[in-house]
Amino acid sequence: LGSSRFKVSDLLALLQMPLIMQKLGWSSDDADTVAHWLQDAGMRWGLDASHRKQLGLPEMAAHSLQDALDRLVLGHVMPDAAATAPVGAIFMGKLPAGHAVGSQAHLLGSLEHLSTQLRQWQQALAQPQTADRWHLTLLGALDTFMQADSPPEAEGLRVLRAALTQWHAQTVQAQHESVISTAVMRASLDAELATRAMGGVPGGSVTFASMSSLRGLAYRVVVVVGLNDGAFPARATPLEFDLMALAPRVGDRQRKQDDRNVMLDLVLAARDALWLSYTGRDPRSNELLPPSTVVSELLDTLARADGIPLKDLQARVTTLHPLQPFATSLFAPEAPDQLRSFH
Repeated sequence: LGSSRFKVSDLLALLQMPLIMQKLGWSSDDADTVAHWLQDAGMRWGLDASHRKQLGLPEMAAHSLQDALDRLVLGHVMPDAAATAPVGAIFMGKLPAGHAVGSQAHLLGSLEHLSTQLRQWQQALAQPQTADRWHLTLLGALDTFMQADSPPEAEGLRVLRAALTQWHAQTVQAQHESVISTAVMRASLDAELATRAMGGVPGGSVTFASMSSLRGLAYRVVVVVGLNDGAFPARATPLEFDLMALAPRVGDRQRKQDDRNVMLDLVLAARDALWLSYTGRDPRSNELLPPSTVVSELLDTLARADGIPLKDLQARVTTLHPLQPFATSLFAPEAPDQLRSFH
């Protein structure tokens, strides 16, 4: 939000994040109440009049966050007027809204405090800073707005802190000492977080990861999802200014060959079972769709090794699931276990 127009939809999406609700001490019902208040108070975008002036727009407070808070406070002080809006009393040019009464006063005060923090941090995040200052600023923002009360959320917050530290370490290693704009900081941090999302860390009984991140580790069961024709191996789509693609040489990396090697490593990593999945029928016409070339080649290899026709092997190792979870064949007494409905 630091460099945005502070649209009400973006603000509400922020307030519904579990880490932020825990920091504020809100429940999901409280977040819904605040969302209803802001909509009732007519917030559309902007923090206040000065924020709109920073964006090069007229210095008007109407339909901003501050204007909505003023109306909500009036609605708390003048609940009867807010309850009869839009025909209620207008006080100093503002119409009371929200009708926050009783214990909701604490929730309204929390929202007012949050708006003050957002205004302070919006100014801090809009200024170009050195990498050292950005690191401290962003860690301070996490401490101000986020709190983790459960292990999964604490792990997510730990990963985010680690990404900030890694980003800072890279700028220090590059000896970049000049100031960095907000846009450049966001782009580089997004790239760092995207790189981390591609990785995988073994843990628990089931591990979800990209195909290449855990390719060298052995697992009892390896499940690969999305082996559709054309989706894997990925097609090479070089950029227009990629000189290596325009003048390839012997020894250049080939994305298609890399993906095939990843598939081979996954097959070798499976100790008890290998489960490959692809969309085998068109959802509209129900016509057959071919799998990825790596799946077809694997079936051809197995057929030659067993010395049986390919069609017989496919009938043995392929499970054709119905298109809908409520298909009657999934509930038949004689249906095999792999064709039981998940619903």
